[in-house]
Amino acid sequence: MKRFETFNDVIHPVEFEDFVSNYFEQKPFVIKRNQPDYYEPVLTITDIDRILRNNNLDSEGFELVKYSQQLNKSKFTCSDINTGKNVIDHKKLFGFFDEGFTINVDQFHRYHRPLNRLVDMTVRTFYGDSNAYLFYTPAGMQGLKPHWDQVDVFILQIEGSKEWRVYDSPMKLPRTTEGFDNMDKEPILTAVLEKGDMLYMPRGFVHEAKSGNDISVHITLSCSIKTYGDLFKSMVADIADEYFDQSLPVRFNVDSDDFRARIKDYVATLDINEVIGKFRKDFFDKKVLQSTGIFIQNSGLDTHVKLKKKLAGPYSVKCDNLQLTLACSTGASIVFPVFAKVCIEFILEAEVFSVNEIPSDLSEQKMLMICKKLIHEGILEVLHPDVISFY
Repeated sequence: MKRFETFNDVIHPVEFEDFVSNYFEQKPFVIKRNQPDYYEPVLTITDIDRILRNNNLDSEGFELVKYSQQLNKSKFTCSDINTGKNVIDHKKLFGFFDEGFTINVDQFHRYHRPLNRLVDMTVRTFYGDSNAYLFYTPAGMQGLKPHWDQVDVFILQIEGSKEWRVYDSPMKLPRTTEGFDNMDKEPILTAVLEKGDMLYMPRGFVHEAKSGNDISVHITLSCSIKTYGDLFKSMVADIADEYFDQSLPVRFNVDSDDFRARIKDYVATLDINEVIGKFRKDFFDKKVLQSTGIFIQNSGLDTHVKLKKKLAGPYSVKCDNLQLTLACSTGASIVFPVFAKVCIEFILEAEVFSVNEIPSDLSEQKMLMICKKLIHEGILEVLHPDVISFY
């Protein structure tokens, strides 16, 4: 079965250049494929059931929704007897599902490698933040009331069918997500997505969806593109100029003409290519910590799995009698017990290693816990022949 290599595979048969020219942030469109297995290289219903039935599934990112009703997490979680953290109570979760509630999971790509690759591919393609939300909806139900999103979305139908109604955008390219109750207008697009189909919606288009005669599963692949405003704010944040470092006059008595002239003169001196290059670098430096690896904590990391550093240095390690603090080049700080010192020092020097190769007197369980924490923070990633690195 074909593996998804580029974003063209997500929107096939539409070419990416055609998508950007005719649809991107302009209007929604549907791709009907009559190819139910199209998204199976990314995710299947079997994969989802395996993940959701994990006995130690953290409740972070989980919601149960039915139109305008959202359940409190306490109704479908319990406390893990070993860790004390809130985990999913499967009997309660699927009990509410049987009552018509949609299971919605934020960042579902944390749990499944091919889906995680798809999110990374989206980041690389658009140079924007990306996420994969799971919507697991009972037959004949609507999970969310009409709303618009602040991000562009690609709806990938994984199982079953869902009828979508898309309405015109009441706000041009909004930056917030909001509900929308004024539904007196006719939809501009109505479509039934079947397994293997896709729907694209730019941010701001109001939409609602209801599942068909069987359960419906879809992934909402979101894409939040950086704006000219983001670029401008980044440029302003980096101003190094004697005039702009001065305090404002008392009571903000600013000479508006002088201020406008100063801005004009400053912008005229900028190397715009350099500004954009720095903006791009800053984006990807920060994205590394948010990307691959978290799902492995739920899929059996053992002492023989090969690991490697995902985030380039420099690092600094500070240690006192109580704790060790690992500081990264991005500004993040990660705290460990002091007994982790030898283990951390080895990891920072090693290129590729497995847990059983770490020269430490710690138990395998403690070394696994340290490596899992570094995976979660984006410092380490699993070295696997099926992983593509985009950075």
